[in-house]
Amino acid sequence: MNQKAMEYQKTVEVMTWLLDLDTETERKVSTYMQSVGIKTFFLNLESFDLPVDVLSKLQDLRAVIEAFDGDIADLDLDGEGGDA
Repeated sequence: MNQKAMEYQKTVEVMTWLLDLDTETERKVSTYMQSVGIKTFFLNLESFDLPVDVLSKLQDLRAVIEAFDGDIADLDLDGEGGDA
């Protein structure tokens, strides 16, 4: 597993713990994040096939990130100045 994939996996593991995601949702989130990157995932939460309660939790998490770090569109969440 490459460094980027390991970072995504760690991110998903923490989100799974924080948001109490089930195994299927964890798999979906992991696939989405690896496909589009963390930043794009959070910017486009509503376009992914996720349960309504999970979408609400992720929107709340996005709001917390923005409260501490500013607009998510301006953040370097993938560590390389942009998305994957």
